[in-house]
Amino acid sequence: MDNRSNRSRRGVLASLMAAVALPASAQRPPSLGTTEAVSISLAEFGVSSGRLALPLKIPAPGILIVHDGFGATAEMQRLAQLMAFEGFPTVAIDLFRGKTATSDAEAAQLARTALDAVAARRLIAMWADWLRSRPYCDRRMAAVAFGPSAPWLMGAGLDTSITPMVYYYGRVVPTEDELRRLPTRALAHFADRDKIASPAVRADFERRMTRGGKFVTIHGYSGGAGFANPLSKAYDKADAALAWIRTTMHLRETLGVRL
Repeated sequence: MDNRSNRSRRGVLASLMAAVALPASAQRPPSLGTTEAVSISLAEFGVSSGRLALPLKIPAPGILIVHDGFGATAEMQRLAQLMAFEGFPTVAIDLFRGKTATSDAEAAQLARTALDAVAARRLIAMWADWLRSRPYCDRRMAAVAFGPSAPWLMGAGLDTSITPMVYYYGRVVPTEDELRRLPTRALAHFADRDKIASPAVRADFERRMTRGGKFVTIHGYSGGAGFANPLSKAYDKADAALAWIRTTMHLRETLGVRL
């Protein structure tokens, strides 16, 4: 076989390899501490964007960061980066099409109007399936949701496997039927002065989860809803740090991730 034939065959082989190449994020070594834009599409919603952060060791269990009423702010991206440092491929997703709030009042309004619960649930489930299908994820999925996104995450957990789930000051009230279908583990951070996910709601959530045979760990904090978000007037730096440590320890222990 002459050299021209060899070159031709090598060219065809290279084209075939390019056609089945892995996504860019899987071809190169992950750059710890940076994020890149990713997106999915839902027919009745359009494009939903996110920021992906990768750990040094892959594949590993995937994590979704689901924002509160303030939207997909820089803080959510920072949390994705921090989670990648903990060893998890992480996507901070945007459910509000780029809309963000700068005050608690704006955040409450945005949470009520930016997206309906059915679409939010479907988007979270789709993001979980998307991340699970990536070569840097080992198919296990967990998620951390803040405020109004907490019940949306619970709904998504009925559509696809997401476990464990971590809720920050969210009003989550699962029915008996939902409890039978929900994953077995959850971690929840509640605020004592939260008027929506109040101490009574927290006690009811614990009773429901326990009665349903679920393993739930609940932590209480003295402030109000939003204590983990620097944009909220209820922000408490010490409690935010403590809740984050508890979250990452819970995820690493439950999913068996060691740095």
